[in-house]
Formats: sequence, C-alpha cells, structure tokens
Amino acid sequence: MATLITLPKLSATMVEATVVAWPRAAGGRVAAGDVILEVETDKATVTIEAPAAGVLGIPKLAVGGVAQVGQPLVYILGENEREPTTDAQEPPPSVRRAPSDAPASAEPTPVSGRIRASPLARRLARERGVDLHQLQGSGPSGRIVREDLQVGASAPADHQLRSRRQIAARVSASRRDIPAFAASRWIDLEAVVAEMARYERQRTATDYFLLAIARAIDEVGAFRRVWDASTMRPRDLLKTNIGLVVDSDAGVLIPTLADVGRLELSELAERRKAAVAAARSGRLSETLLAPASVSLSSLIREDADEFEAIISPDQTAIVAVGRLMERVVAYRGEVAIRRGCMVRLAADHRHIDGRAAARFIGVIARVLEQRVGS
Repeated sequence: MATLITLPKLSATMVEATVVAWPRAAGGRVAAGDVILEVETDKATVTIEAPAAGVLGIPKLAVGGVAQVGQPLVYILGENEREPTTDAQEPPPSVRRAPSDAPASAEPTPVSGRIRASPLARRLARERGVDLHQLQGSGPSGRIVREDLQVGASAPADHQLRSRRQIAARVSASRRDIPAFAASRWIDLEAVVAEMARYERQRTATDYFLLAIARAIDEVGAFRRVWDASTMRPRDLLKTNIGLVVDSDAGVLIPTLADVGRLELSELAERRKAAVAAARSGRLSETLLAPASVSLSSLIREDADEFEAIISPDQTAIVAVGRLMERVVAYRGEVAIRRGCMVRLAADHRHIDGRAAARFIGVIARVLEQRVGS
C-alpha cells in the first residue's frame, strides 16, 4: 500500500520549509529509516526518513520549492504499485535535480544577457541581498548554483544575519507570550567533579545536568507539560523530552533528546554527543526536533557566574547553568571551600507556580550533590 509523505510540522513556529535535496532518485528502492529528503525550516536543515520500505515515487516538489506544513511531497510505493489515481492530475516537478541542485539534463540556451542561476540560488540571493552579477557560476555552462552563494564573499555574513533574525523572532515571541519567572540555587558539584575525573572526560557536566533534569521532570510532572495556546490549558507530552542549547555556525539550535526519562548516564552521554554533532553539522533529524518541555543551556566552562536563559516559545522552562567556581560555604557544620555553580530556572507562570519550580530545582540539586556510582 502506498505511503504518502507530507511535510511534518517540525516546530511550533514552523509553517513552511524549502526543499534542499532529494538524496534518493525516483523509482529507487528505499528501506525504512533511509533519508529521502532534506528540507530547510526556520530553525535548521532537517532530514526526513522513509517510514516504510518500498519504491520512491515521483517528488511533487523540485529542489528550491517551498512546501506548506501538511503538503504532499512524495509517495513510497509497493512493488509494481502505481501512484494513487487521486494525484493523477498533479504535475510532477518541472526539473528533477540532484542534491547539489544541478539540473539532470541540459538547459536551453538562455536569452542574451540573462543570468544563469538555479531557482534555489536565486531565492538565496534574494534573501541574502547578493548580486548574482558579481558571482562566478560553478555549474554546467557557468550556471550559478547554491554552493556558489555559500562560498561567495558575503555569504557567511548574510547567513549569520539570517540566523540572527530567526533567533530574534523566537526570543521576541517568548518575551511577548510567556510570563516567565525565575528561581535560582547554588549547587555543590564536588561529587560530580570527582566522578568526572575518574572517567577521564568520557562524561561532561552537561551529561550530569541532563540526567538531573530528566529525574526532576519525572518527579515534578508539571514540567512534562507545555502550554497550549489554542485550548488555553497545559498539554502533557507524555515523554521526558529535553532540549539542549547548542552554539553552531548556523546560530543557536536546540536539538531534542527524546524519551530520556529512564536512560542512565552513559546512554545520555552518547545521545548528547550525537545531538551536538548533528546540530553543528547543520542537519537535524525529525527525532531531534521532537517537542520538548524543558531545555538546558550551560555556560559551565565560560566566565559568567549566573545568567538568565530565555524559554523557547513552544516549551515550559529552561535551566541556565553558570560557570564552575569555588565558593566559601557552610559544609557539615564547618566553613569550607567547595566547587559548584549557580543554576537559574526560568519557568512559564501560566501553569507552573513557585512551589513547583522550587521542587524542580531542588531535585536537580539532590541528584547532583548526592551523585554516587555509575
């Protein structure tokens, strides 16, 4: 039976995406889990995998085309199966392109004076304010393709500007729509630092904080829920999903570590490494864009004692971790110098109150300060 692939809603703010590449050719066999499509959203380049095995149908949108959420993109067909007749009148894309956006066949000779450029290159040039007349095309017959804009003199700055605009839109929406409040606490990390030393960098402080946040979500169930503006009530995600703020060349990205409530530290560390690598490569899978209720933003190796992080518009809270430092504290009835950090929790006051926030940050402290074993 034919399986229709539509453009999924990959974030709360996403309404459309641009087709970047079709890695598999139409008519070729695909297995469940194979990457069949790459799209660029308002957050990142996302890979879409085949949900079932079969034969890839004819793409309904060429590279460079813009699809709306829910729009049909391609069918995965059974052996000797034809495209469903309901789509018989839908025209196939006018040009079938390879991932590099070069044409599959030669173009007609252009009108004199016309710039040779792919549709995707033209769109990127408009967005970045790049004059195509100033670029040398590397495609067939000197055609300007996407890669030429990526290596152009102004491309890096323009790409960064675009990323900053996307970040600005998200943080502005957060400030406008979420009545956030904060709760802070000093957390002693001597036990964590000692354990990290035994494992010789196989584990990071981030891994321990992810574990502590997962345990806190499980104990304080309100933090598994997110506010649904359409129903004006919180919605339970049913799973412990944590976002991780990652600084990349594409700007700040927040990949999701999904369903981590029962994972042990070693498993969390592997998931964290994979998520960071994917974010910094600029390509995230659908799983890494799953909804999350709480995110972690850590500057534990930086120079800020404490900072305020901004809640993602589709989440409930964010945990901000300041630098690891020594502090004179009262410890077991004596004055001692201990290593630790300030942790600041920002939470959505529409459904989280002060007592729940205090319990949540208290669980984080307990897990980290009493950390013993594997």
